[in-house]
Amino acid sequence: MKIKIAQFGLGPIGIETLKLAATKPWAEIVGGIDIDPEKVGKPLAEITGDPALRGAKVYRTLEELVAHETPDLIFHTAVSKIKAAFPQIEPMVRRGISVVSSCEELLFPQLREPELAVKLDKACKDGKAHVLGVAVAYEPVIPGTVFGGIPPEIIDGQRREADNKARAAVSRFDQAAKRAGLSSETRILRTTIAEAADELGRIGRRFDLVVVGQPDRANSAPDQVVDESVLFESGRPVIFVPFIQKGGMTLDHVLICWDGSRAAARAVADALPFLKKSKQVDVLIVSEKPNKTNEIPGADLGQHLARQGLKVDIKHITAPDIGVAAAILSYAADSDTDMIVMGGYGHSRLREFVLGGVTRGMLDSMTVPVLMSH
Repeated sequence: MKIKIAQFGLGPIGIETLKLAATKPWAEIVGGIDIDPEKVGKPLAEITGDPALRGAKVYRTLEELVAHETPDLIFHTAVSKIKAAFPQIEPMVRRGISVVSSCEELLFPQLREPELAVKLDKACKDGKAHVLGVAVAYEPVIPGTVFGGIPPEIIDGQRREADNKARAAVSRFDQAAKRAGLSSETRILRTTIAEAADELGRIGRRFDLVVVGQPDRANSAPDQVVDESVLFESGRPVIFVPFIQKGGMTLDHVLICWDGSRAAARAVADALPFLKKSKQVDVLIVSEKPNKTNEIPGADLGQHLARQGLKVDIKHITAPDIGVAAAILSYAADSDTDMIVMGGYGHSRLREFVLGGVTRGMLDSMTVPVLMSH
């Protein structure tokens, strides 16, 4: 298997580096990057004079290159100072691309730019995510009372429609992952509702985090069943993304819903990587009656998070009339919350289904992404 290589900077050093790489049997040259308008768009064979580089061309930016092909390795031969190299190299390593650079100050970056050295080290460690996109093409649901009474062509048509929707979903996922430079794969499950729930749970166990979109409740009853099952069956934290969300997720202000339960404690621990990226964390305690003791609910959790270096505020509100879920969403809207962290189904699932509960209320009416753990 060959290593896909790109060259950043096509000056004399970069050209000679690229020509040497082209002689290696394990190397596949996929492109070059340079800001010189005289070079952008031209074949590398023309720029270097090496016919072995026929088929690859010069791109203006890293984004344009990865839209065509994501390299495994980039040779960086553009600048000598780390201040100039950092904004060029950081986007590469965040995409999980290995970099070999001729920047002299990178030999010992802590000496000249200790803060940039720490940032670059963190970017290298963070840029190794792998994502799997799964779409489900549900088998048609045929009521037992009409079995044999539905023409086969109608059933086949429903299968084709479900398959087309799943293919369109994985195509959108592929395009988004490619734009972000992420290592990714996709899978389509062609199965029943019950089997999809179990299979998605098993798949989720092999990853650190599961992300699912809130279904359109008017048209996606099967997705509602499946999404909730993933929370139970995967053993992983799940981020539910609201149906109305169109842009990317920010983490400036994160809201923790705290009731002292095991599920809430698990959610806080699972969310810690996100909490550390936030600028402000609110710990919200919602009760149906005013607190009559001198004890401040959530104070211990606030102290624990403060020891993690987080800026934390404890908030305590009462919601005797509108319900806990509505109170949480109201507070989130008033405080410009970017993400909510909470335990999922602290009570039994049946009890919440019959009587209503916070988890079901949030899943039905969320307006920002919600990280849940069970």
